[in-house]
Amino acid sequence: MKSLGHKAYRFSGRVARILPNGRGAVNGKGLDFYSRLVDGLLERGITPYVTLYTGTCRKALERPGAGATREADAFVPS
Repeated sequence: MKSLGHKAYRFSGRVARILPNGRGAVNGKGLDFYSRLVDGLLERGITPYVTLYTGTCRKALERPGAGATREADAFVPS
């Protein structure tokens, strides 16, 4: 990307990769993946732009039979 002259890189960060259950314990390997990606881009002078992909996360934030929670709505664009 640097050799092509790119100044920025936009990517989708999957919330489910970091929070596999939608809440609770953080997946360290998932967090490390994005940390290395961002660090590598910055080291090369490329600005990272992250969009959170929540498509695989919303279901985990819903309570059975109660519909979506406020936490789930916080991740969904209005």
